[in-house]
Amino acid sequence: GAFVGASVAGLRLLHFDGAVWRDAGLVANVRGSVRDVLEDREGCIWATGYAGSGSWRVDFRQGAGVNAPADYFDGARGLPFVHGRDVARFITLGGETLAARAGALLRYDRAANRFVPEDRLEHAPAVDHIAIASVAGEDHWWFVTARTPQLVHVVPTAENRWRAETLAAGPLQGFLTTALHYDAPTRTAWLGSRGG
Repeated sequence: GAFVGASVAGLRLLHFDGAVWRDAGLVANVRGSVRDVLEDREGCIWATGYAGSGSWRVDFRQGAGVNAPADYFDGARGLPFVHGRDVARFITLGGETLAARAGALLRYDRAANRFVPEDRLEHAPAVDHIAIASVAGEDHWWFVTARTPQLVHVVPTAENRWRAETLAAGPLQGFLTTALHYDAPTRTAWLGSRGG
């Protein structure tokens, strides 16, 4: 098996030889620090760069090696640089890869090989930035808006369509969200905070 990990040095690749994990090195075509990764439904890895950086889509479909091809995404391909308050990872909705950048929720358009505004989500709140996202199954997820923290639940309404429902309790005043986890068996969203 293979495992990829985010690191300040870049995207690190490890292989399991049946007994131990072996460090294969850094993926050469990811030329920057990586703070989070996501595997999409096609078997490619999305690697989020640090603040002030773009992101990469690494194609491991022909094998997990350090010389795997990678596409770089920045504003020229519809994906602005990461800012400090942006979500620190890619997420999926309905099998599509999403990213939050510059206050907008964006979706990867495979045909155009670029990011476009996400238009399948109704009643999306006016967000400053999406802070944390927690997937509760492929078609349900939660997120917390940043400047005025509110907990939002995304639920399916029809095929390839969703609605954002803001928690009725209102803003989470003085709450600086650092973690969000949805526990499906108990239908409970757990939030972690620091300094608030």
